[in-house]
Amino acid sequence: MTAIISFDRVRARLTPVNSLLLLIDAQVGRLWESEFARLRTCLTGLARTAAARRVPTIVTTSASHEWGPTISGIGGHADPPIERRVVNPWHEPRIRAAVEAAGRATLIIAGGALEFSLAPCALSAVDAGYDVYAAIDVSIAADPRRVVRMFRAGVKVVDPALVLAELAGDGIATGRSSNRVRTLISGTDG
Repeated sequence: MTAIISFDRVRARLTPVNSLLLLIDAQVGRLWESEFARLRTCLTGLARTAAARRVPTIVTTSASHEWGPTISGIGGHADPPIERRVVNPWHEPRIRAAVEAAGRATLIIAGGALEFSLAPCALSAVDAGYDVYAAIDVSIAADPRRVVRMFRAGVKVVDPALVLAELAGDGIATGRSSNRVRTLISGTDG
């Protein structure tokens, strides 16, 4: 994976007060293979952390008749998923309405296939004026060209550990909070 570094001095930290989590297509049928075990764990960790910190979470699904329900561990931490009928989740009026109703200016987007859902959604949300963080390591097939395109358009490309650390609110400088982030990512948190 290509590393992209940005020194953005005006970026506010992710907090439970300013953030909304949008999980795209975290469905059993898409993520059942063992190669996606880390991705499933990270998606679940994001959902659990958001719920624990009272961060609104919107979950989407697509073609549920084919791909099944959301993965275990997400359903209890968010409202029922919104079944999208279009490729770009942002173009689904119910998803956009849910984002607007939450009243948060910062979106954390994770999951889905980068090329077909995460990148188009992130780019559209930036165009709509949102501060967008894309946790690309929690997406299927993160093509470096798409990542660069998002970065150049103003999407903050982040690792899920950064999202978890900032939402956890403990800071990342102490061993205790580093262990907390590892626990959330591993899914062993009680």
